[in-house]
Amino acid sequence: MTDALEYVLSWVLDRFLAERLKVGGSPHDPSILPAVKAFVKLDEITSGDVESIGKVFDPRVHQRRVAGQDMVFGGIEAPKGGDEIEARLAEIISIGDAYRQFMAFMRLHPLSDANGRVSRLIWFRNMLRARRFYEIEQTLVLGFLHAIYYQAIRDGAQVAKTPTGQTLSEGEKCD
Repeated sequence: MTDALEYVLSWVLDRFLAERLKVGGSPHDPSILPAVKAFVKLDEITSGDVESIGKVFDPRVHQRRVAGQDMVFGGIEAPKGGDEIEARLAEIISIGDAYRQFMAFMRLHPLSDANGRVSRLIWFRNMLRARRFYEIEQTLVLGFLHAIYYQAIRDGAQVAKTPTGQTLSEGEKCD
């Protein structure tokens, strides 16, 4: 990667991470930028990579692999914690569409914390790899990640929309 592209990637990721303030109120910590950049550059991601990047945001983060590690977020009950979480996460990672993957990740809530931050980072990585720069720019400038974050965790019966207004029908959603 050229120095110019590396600079642009750093700038965009810095802006992307600053979005955390709008969504979760978490302070922006520029020291995590190298780990986030390395995650974005991975050719493929695994459930272990997802847990590792979650630990960058909060060292206490872990996958909800043990029965009883259940979550309720935004009034929504995530699937029960247990052995199947890692398998479902692996399925979600393999989804090709960035928005469907994002929504499925948010509904599963596979981590003990940092699910929103990690899911938005995976979304950003997928959009970057697909060279969908316009949508990334619109998300950063207009703060659409905030909107799709909450849209993704709403009841599955509602019609979801991407940041650019694309409607995802019920059949396209991943529960």
